[in-house]
Amino acid sequence: MHPDVTESRSMDDADCITASIAAPERFGLLFDRHAPTVFRYVRSRLGPDADDAVGDTFAIAFKVRDRFDTSAGSSAL
Repeated sequence: MHPDVTESRSMDDADCITASIAAPERFGLLFDRHAPTVFRYVRSRLGPDADDAVGDTFAIAFKVRDRFDTSAGSSAL
């Protein structure tokens, strides 16, 4: 495994978001961590439209990631 990938997996969400400002690919780790949970929640609310809503949710989160308050806690979920 590439060292950057190993290092990323040990980072909390706030660290991943901060790192993703300079290295956008780091945001993918947040998707890997949280997409299943977000999908289950959205599916319980929207049914079959969940895929699109989850994709939109993460696209928006990526776009505004520089506004995440890292001092409020380490979880982005």
